[in-house]
Amino acid sequence: MKAIDVQELHQAAVRCLDLMELLNYSHKGLVEDKFAMMEPVFREFHRVASAEKITSLCLYVEQLQAEVAAANQYKESAESELARLNDIAAVSGGNMTIVIPRPELAKVSGGEKSVILLQPLVKEITRLGLNWCYEGSKS
Repeated sequence: MKAIDVQELHQAAVRCLDLMELLNYSHKGLVEDKFAMMEPVFREFHRVASAEKITSLCLYVEQLQAEVAAANQYKESAESELARLNDIAAVSGGNMTIVIPRPELAKVSGGEKSVILLQPLVKEITRLGLNWCYEGSKS
């Protein structure tokens, strides 16, 4: 039985997570689903890996969990902001610009993933007839 190299596993896990994330977002699933889908990979890795490699994997999983927590936190704040926007739209007549805070997730896992999380919020703001811009950018 061949031991799996940590770097190889890391690269494979990143590829799997990227694919799962695309699948997850395309089906509007929960961000946490990617961990359930990765379970067989992690189980096999634990079966054949050394303690040092398992420690490396655990650190990697902690990083992924931090990304999921950041994504969920941003999603929750976006949902509450959306409820507030519905109230604003009802009284504003659309003559204002909504400033969207830059997502924390952008610092963790790249702007593209953040944009995917923002799409429903931006779509709803546009549907309400409101203007929007990112915090710190020109409207």
